[in-house]
Amino acid sequence: MDTIGSSFTAEELEFCISALQLQIEDIERDLSENKYSKDERIQLTSYIKKLDEIQDQFLLENNAFKSADLLQVSDLVEKERDYLNTILDQDDVVGEMRKEAQRHLRTANSLLRKLKKYFQSFDITV
Repeated sequence: MDTIGSSFTAEELEFCISALQLQIEDIERDLSENKYSKDERIQLTSYIKKLDEIQDQFLLENNAFKSADLLQVSDLVEKERDYLNTILDQDDVVGEMRKEAQRHLRTANSLLRKLKKYFQSFDITV
């Protein structure tokens, strides 16, 4: 465990919490709309619980993150960054909406740089 969380800005913490929440909601929606086997439901429910625990760490500003947890967060942040890039590629995203998306994109990129540096210190390639 390391205290990388203490290097996150308020915006970065908020971005991580939001990315985790979006993933949790997507899985919960998927569980309610689709049929899964009992084992698949157990696995997805367990994954939701794990994401909730990671989210709680961010909410409580508990900086003792496990590398495996931060790998999951890194994947989610990268997914959100890619989504933001897709939004910014659209011509009808203008004005305040564009500025907000660009701000979120900068936050995501900053987070990913910090996480990459953290993982490199453990010789983990992302």
